[in-house]
Amino acid sequence: MRLKQTRHLDGNLGYLRLARMNERLVSSTVDHIRSFRDTAGLLIDVRDNGGGTYHILRAIYGYFVPDQAEPRVTNTAAYRLSPQFPKNHIEYRPTHRADWDGWSDAEREAIRKATADFRPEWQPPQGNFGEWHCMVLSRERSEELDRRENQELFHYGKPVLVLCKAGSFSATDGFLSALADLPQVTLVGESSGGGSGSPRHFTLSNTGVIVVLSSMASFRANGKLLFQIRMSAFGEIETWACQAVLA
Repeated sequence: MRLKQTRHLDGNLGYLRLARMNERLVSSTVDHIRSFRDTAGLLIDVRDNGGGTYHILRAIYGYFVPDQAEPRVTNTAAYRLSPQFPKNHIEYRPTHRADWDGWSDAEREAIRKATADFRPEWQPPQGNFGEWHCMVLSRERSEELDRRENQELFHYGKPVLVLCKAGSFSATDGFLSALADLPQVTLVGESSGGGSGSPRHFTLSNTGVIVVLSSMASFRANGKLLFQIRMSAFGEIETWACQAVLA
């Protein structure tokens, strides 16, 4: 299926196509979000987006939460201990330990609250996995990724539909997970591919076969493993909006 490009739709709707999660697309994606400020609703299309980095999520998240919204822990992960991995090797995502010196006071408080209530559905075996690392999203972190002048964030509180399917994978799973927790957002389509494991390549010594294995256990804010992100129900208005894009 040939997917269409970002544009304004009839009925005063915005359509944002994200084909990949690439940090080089942050600036243009923010520009698109800003161009949709006065629309009545927004569709974000991440079908067959195989992932990449979390820069786009971190950059636009701030537009979908109120001005005074507190930072939010959207992902908690622990990596498998191995002499092949450096300490805190998943910080690139970025996820950091609670004692990371880069957190703001508000982020530390968000982590404290989140970890106090965090109940993972699968407990990583003690001694085999490192400490918990958290991904925190906020308006402030969004502003950091787009430092251009006169680019103040606004709150887009109107309905947002996110179109996804099994080809939505890896960092796109994280993108879906974070947005799904926002009250104005509905996910539409198929369940996502399910893959947030910071994969690493290993060569088997006896056969030379290369295998790809996850190096971490990754969880949503509700403690569920970050595998497939499943769909929400939606009604006639949302159905019509989807048909406008899929036609």
